[in-house]
Formats: sequence, structure tokens, C-alpha cells
Amino acid sequence: MSKKKTAIHEHQSTVDELDFTIERQIEELGRLLLDKKLAAIDQLRDPYEKGLSMKTEMDKLEKQREQIRRDVEKQQALKEQIGELESEDKLYIEGRRKLIGSLGAHAYRVYRSGVLDKEEFEDIFSDIDRIEADMILKRRDIEEHNARQTNKNILQKIPAGAKTALLKAGIGRLEKQRDDCLPAIGQKLLESDKVEQVPDEQVQSVTSNLKQQEEKSNERNKKKEKLQSDFIKLQQEVEKLCESVPPEKKMKELDDRISVQQEKLFQQSRELGQAFLLQPSLELKLPKEAQDVLKRIDELKEQKQSHENRVHTLQAELEIEELEENVRKKEEQVSRLEKRIREEKAQIEAVREELSRDNGRIQELRKIAKTGTE
Repeated sequence: MSKKKTAIHEHQSTVDELDFTIERQIEELGRLLLDKKLAAIDQLRDPYEKGLSMKTEMDKLEKQREQIRRDVEKQQALKEQIGELESEDKLYIEGRRKLIGSLGAHAYRVYRSGVLDKEEFEDIFSDIDRIEADMILKRRDIEEHNARQTNKNILQKIPAGAKTALLKAGIGRLEKQRDDCLPAIGQKLLESDKVEQVPDEQVQSVTSNLKQQEEKSNERNKKKEKLQSDFIKLQQEVEKLCESVPPEKKMKELDDRISVQQEKLFQQSRELGQAFLLQPSLELKLPKEAQDVLKRIDELKEQKQSHENRVHTLQAELEIEELEENVRKKEEQVSRLEKRIREEKAQIEAVREELSRDNGRIQELRKIAKTGTE
């Protein structure tokens, strides 16, 4: 490709880019004009009113989409906060059971020391007392059983060992039952308010800790109820905004509608901008932004004209070069043809001379033939 063709291509590409930029600037001018009250101007009323209607519709769609997005984000934040509170509640429930079990253990220790009134607390500790009594009996059985095995030989002790293991397993089960009773004892003490009558620092410390934990739990529950209420309200609002369609699907639908509306508004804004540019006699007090856009459009048009002029100049120069090359080739062709004609003329003269000689010879021969006949 010649330098001129390359330059033409570059200038034409620049012209195309400037055309695009000018179109965008005209659209920007129309968008700025939509912010002015132009309905009273006859020349601009129709494109202005159409553009304003499109802009109002797009603003409505964008507001709806943004509201859904904000509400969904708020819902997610609320869900996370509720989840955190529920995790704290789970830890609280696990910790509370341990604390209540600890309270039961400390209270039973005090009860067994004889400090507490047995009759008053008997209903609370009766189950664990019964288990402890069974454990004492089991241990006594093991001791008596072991004592009976002292003088027996090894073969006699094998089945006795199995019985000892069985008795110990029974004690293990009773110990588990006893440990399982401790949370129930602690709960009964709290519910009956008798825990205040247990004169023990560890009991009082655990009780105080339980009360503090319970207060915090109540605060969490109130907070969770408030968050859940807010979540439900947001859910109802989202359902109303989304018209019972899933939010993600609704936002995608709104995005598609906004894209279509944006393209329509772009076209209409450009039409309004072009209508304004076709009315140079209109005297409007434009905002500085619009004045800057008009100035920019003029500058871009000047740049475009400059590049177009350069394209025309280069095209003319290129055409001249091509025509000159064609003229040179045709002149060479004419020269070759003229030379060929001259050569062919010489050939014709030579053939004519030969023809003349041949005709003369024919005449001579005819005379000779005639004379011989006579």
C-alpha cells in the first residue's frame, strides 16, 4: 500500500472516530437540554416531550432496581446478624448446661456435708441420693466379692474376675446416671429459688454467672426478634417490588429493560440535540455544561473538516498520479502501435512492389503465349 493510501486510511479512520464522538456529544447536548423546560418551544417540543417521557421511565426503572438491590443487601446483612446471634445462643445453651451441671455438683457437695436442711432439699436431691446409695452397695459387693477370692487358685479366679468386671461396669453406668442428674438438680434449684439458701461461694458464683448469661441471652433474644421483624418487613417490600419474582431474576429483567431504555433515550437525546443544532436562531440561556458541549461539537466538526479536506486532497493527488501513470502507459501504447503501423506500411509497399512485378511478368507471359499460338 502506497504512503498516500495509508495516509488516506488513517485520516478516514480519524473522521469515523470524530463522527462517533460528535454523535455522543450531540446526545450529551440533548441530555442536558432535557433538564430545561423546552416544551414551550415549538421546534423542540416533540423530541423534548418524547425524551422526557423516556427519561422518566428509565429513572423509575433504575430507582426500582436500586431499591431492590439495597433491600437485598440489607436482608443479607440482617441474616448474617441473626446467624451470629443464633451461634451465640447455641454456645450459650451448651455453656449453660455445663454451668447448671456445675451448680448441681457444688450444691450436692454442700448438701452431703450436712449444712442444708435434709427435709427441705430432699425432693431436689432424692434421685441422686438413690443413685449414690446404689453405687455404695455396688462398691460393697465388689469388696465382698474380692475378699472371697483371696484364697482361690487362678482357675477359680477367672470367672470371678468376669463378675468383678460386670459389677464395675454397673458402677460406671450409675456414675453416668449421677452425672446426668446434676444439670436437673441445678435447674430445680434455680426454679425453686432454693439456690439462695445454699451457703457456698462456688454455688453463688455459678448462680451469678448464670444470671448474667441469662440477661445477655434475653438481650440477644430481643435483638434477634427486632432483626427478624425487620427482615420480614424487608422481605414483604422486596416481594412487592419484585412482583413475587425472585430478586435476582427481577434485577436481571430490570437491567435488560434499562439497557433497552438507555438506547432509546440515547437516540432520542441525539434527535433533540440535532433538532437544536438545526435551529441556530434559537436564543436559549444554556447552562455552562451545554455551552461547553456546543463548543466541543464545533471544535470536533472543524477537526473532522480538516481531516476530510486532507482526505480529498490526498485522493485528488492519488488520482492524478494514477491518471498520469495511465497517460504514460497509453502514450507508450500509441508509440508501439505507430511503430507497428510504420513497419506494416513498409511491408505493404514491399508486397505491392512484388505484386507489380508479378503482374508485369504475367503480362509478358501472356504475350509470349499468344505469339506461339499464332
